[in-house]
Amino acid sequence: MSTLSIETIRRLYPGHSDVQATQAYAKEHGCLAIVRYRCSETAEHYTDIGTCETDEEVRAYLRSPFCHDAEVVYDRRTSAAPEHTEKENCVIPTHRLDEALAVPEHAGKCGPFENVPTEGRTFVEAQEHGLRMRGAPAGATIRQVISFEELARSVGGLDACNFYVLDGVTHAVFRMAATRQSGWVAAISDSVGEGKALMDCVFRAMPTFPILGLMFKFPTARRMQYYEAIPTITNADVKESLINLCENGFGKILLFLDPPCRLMAQGLFHLKSPEEFRRCLDQAARHYFQLPPTSLNFALAANRYRETVPMPDDE
Repeated sequence: MSTLSIETIRRLYPGHSDVQATQAYAKEHGCLAIVRYRCSETAEHYTDIGTCETDEEVRAYLRSPFCHDAEVVYDRRTSAAPEHTEKENCVIPTHRLDEALAVPEHAGKCGPFENVPTEGRTFVEAQEHGLRMRGAPAGATIRQVISFEELARSVGGLDACNFYVLDGVTHAVFRMAATRQSGWVAAISDSVGEGKALMDCVFRAMPTFPILGLMFKFPTARRMQYYEAIPTITNADVKESLINLCENGFGKILLFLDPPCRLMAQGLFHLKSPEEFRRCLDQAARHYFQLPPTSLNFALAANRYRETVPMPDDE
């Protein structure tokens, strides 16, 4: 997935209409499909095109709130590219896109997600480095000097979740606000302690960064409760934890209430679909490498995602 301005396409193919130039570009570069759109509601004409290599990328452009009046102008999946004139605004029906070819499967543990760059050290690596710098004896390990409470306090803010790999298992450390209703805390604690929690995953190809929505589902006596984490895939702890989840298919939840940052419950959680989880990771990696480095902005992408993707209704 990549974005080009209409002006760039015009310079590359002088003497062609915008649609003809776009289709020529698609054929020359082997694109699966190309979507054109206006970058803002106030733009009078189409301003950009999005090149697509998968059906998911086509859907992402058509459904993005930042791509106004998006339409497919080249589609290799059909017998012929859709015909347009410069005055036409023929949108390809979304039901046809949903019936398109399935996203191909990807290799297991050698897939592209492992190639995403890692930013910084993991929390454990940083603490072990500190041990060595302080002259700790040979063989000293992180588990001898750190408690789970310290991990919880390292979580940025309340009602938040961080991920760490300890003893070969991903730990999801929740730091929940003590102001939450006691009934909600008790219900979630019971679900965690009984090992009923599940994790689902969704991928969104946002214009400035790939977003992975990690949705925790907590079955309780009354209804399903949800919590969604939106981590930065380049963060060292996050990347290590996601790869570990792919390998194990499960992790451990530590639920803390703060203040006074005390452990309320702990238990295992399982991936709802390990295959879908792996596919989302690899889609996120492909999108990351297709974005221009100068456009990468996780905070902007996460904020847009929160604004446009609603939390699921209680089941």
